[in-house]
Amino acid sequence: MRTLKEDFAWDAAATSRNLLFYPGEQLCDYAGKEQADDKERTRCVAELFVREFLKRKCAEKEINALLPDGELDEFWRKAGEDFLDVQKKSRLIRKKLWNPANPFSGSCEISIRERLRILFEETDGFIPVYQQSRAFFIPFHFEKTDAGNGGIVDLVGKPIPKWQAPYARLFPDARLRCIVHCDQEGIPPLTGNSFMLPLYLAFLRSIERTIHYNHLRLVATGEIDKNGRLTAVDTKEKAEGFQVCFYRKSCFFFPESEQYSIPQHGNEIPLRNMTLAELPETIRILIEAKGLLVPTFSYALDRLKVLAEDRNSNYGQWDVMLSRVDNNMRAFSPLRKSNRKPYLQCLMLKSSFLCHMGKTDEALALNRKAQEFADNNHFIPDYLRLRVEELVEFQDREDFAAIAAAAPALDMEIKENDELDELARTDLLMRYCGTMGQAHSFGDLAGEPGFSRWKAKDFFDEALDCAIELSEMRDKTKLTRNEINLAEGDVAQDMNYRFLWYALFEPETEDADNAYEAAKGHIESNLQPTEDNPFRGETLCEKNRQYLVRIKAFSLYRYWMRSGEVPVFDREDLLISKNEGDWLPALTGKYVGALLAASGKKSEAASLFREYFGLLDEKTDPIMRFIQMTFCCEAFRSTGDESYCKRARTLVEGLREIYRRSSTLKAWDHYLQKGDAAVFPGLDYWY
Repeated sequence: MRTLKEDFAWDAAATSRNLLFYPGEQLCDYAGKEQADDKERTRCVAELFVREFLKRKCAEKEINALLPDGELDEFWRKAGEDFLDVQKKSRLIRKKLWNPANPFSGSCEISIRERLRILFEETDGFIPVYQQSRAFFIPFHFEKTDAGNGGIVDLVGKPIPKWQAPYARLFPDARLRCIVHCDQEGIPPLTGNSFMLPLYLAFLRSIERTIHYNHLRLVATGEIDKNGRLTAVDTKEKAEGFQVCFYRKSCFFFPESEQYSIPQHGNEIPLRNMTLAELPETIRILIEAKGLLVPTFSYALDRLKVLAEDRNSNYGQWDVMLSRVDNNMRAFSPLRKSNRKPYLQCLMLKSSFLCHMGKTDEALALNRKAQEFADNNHFIPDYLRLRVEELVEFQDREDFAAIAAAAPALDMEIKENDELDELARTDLLMRYCGTMGQAHSFGDLAGEPGFSRWKAKDFFDEALDCAIELSEMRDKTKLTRNEINLAEGDVAQDMNYRFLWYALFEPETEDADNAYEAAKGHIESNLQPTEDNPFRGETLCEKNRQYLVRIKAFSLYRYWMRSGEVPVFDREDLLISKNEGDWLPALTGKYVGALLAASGKKSEAASLFREYFGLLDEKTDPIMRFIQMTFCCEAFRSTGDESYCKRARTLVEGLREIYRRSSTLKAWDHYLQKGDAAVFPGLDYWY
């Protein structure tokens, strides 16, 4: 590599971008020499400012040594630390960054504005490279050019030899040129194919415009092989360099590998091995979850539809879903009339996600805020759907009295409201009946007056009828494959509910087997990947399959508790992978552990309880704590391990006030106090 003096002597105008390969101390030393060329000195200062802008305080010492009159402080007062909105920052550099104290300060201010302009407006991304243990992030941009003039070149127009073939494979259209902001003659050789992922993401952003993100807050590395699949590359040094060089809210995307699969920091994002077709939607989801864009109204409106679909197919990452809706919601102001419906939809999604996360009180508070907003703006179907979802939240709190008080009026309003069309009415009835089927099932088990298992069965049957009617009512010739999947997903969910009834009240009977086979057959036959998104259909299928597996394990567990006879089971068919969710696999672990212990396999059961207990260990939400407490009780009963009993008692203490109306909590508490002298309350609980 050339020295700094040689770099400037070779071609100062073109090679000043090579300054990124020099340590900050060396740049500071060169810029501090008054006998050096002023343009060269100001370019060194500009490079230090770019580093400081990308990562606060990484060049503060050097800049203050060269510009001691408060220039950096004034710069940050005007710039602000966060730079999510690049357009806003682009407007900033059209004005003076500070009032120069002397000619050198003034020259630096001009040079810095130009370097930042290039960074904001002309740079499309960064290519991470490393030499030994030090990582560098080379800016690049794309240009459209005449046919045959494409390829990847350096700043002085020389092709980069090792990158030509993979670049041509990635971008077969020869009218696209990538300019890498360096002079390759004066730097370590550019080899390896890890430049491909950052270039492809930048291509989707700047040329195709199919994904949106702030290019200063997203850095990536990764190869794309000859089959069009994402492939792992050396990552450790680049990830370490990323933490040194970029703002703390930036993210580093990389293909996971055995060598580097577990992120060292929360802003390091591993990507599974996937095809180019899968990549855009995966990146969109992560960009939204990590807040790497300022959404426009049209973008957020489109993504709102996807979020609503993903709610039906998601079966684990509710925190990611919540972040996505929060970040997109910034595009909608309830003060603008055109924004009111999407704003309401965001409130509804957030309430639903919080409910799925077990944050019942937060979900209920947001639900009521959304109800008021929907009522005031005369969004009738949404208002009624929120009231149905409120029943779910009452159920999670075991507030059966509130359900009994609210349900009859809601039932009548859905059936008699003349502002609902038949499609909306049937959809609301499907949701209402499914919810009331669960409420009557759980209320019956809890011994609540007015709640009946037979009413529950009727409600589940009616919900399934409505789901089938909805599926047939929609003109499928006008629906996408994804919309058809969602309709069939409702049928699958209600078939699962129907099987749940048998698991609760008539486990492992012939009718229960028939209900199980019907649900399984529907899932496998009708929930397929979509044409517009091949993975959402797969996720919807897997979500319903996992719920069905959980209910099947539950059915076997309840059969054993009722009859004392351990049924034949295959543990591998019943366990859900621990990487695919939280409470669902934890519960299957509880059921299978109990069955193993009952079969005489105590050590195997103890091992399984230990393995699955941790999935709920960090959960702080009441309903998840309740489920964890029942897990501990079963583990204690099955293995005799007193540590589970002790943990369960601690959990009960924390739940008393929240579940003060709960007869089921009192039953579990009684069992923990009396042990074998009390009846184990598992048959009266629905998880």
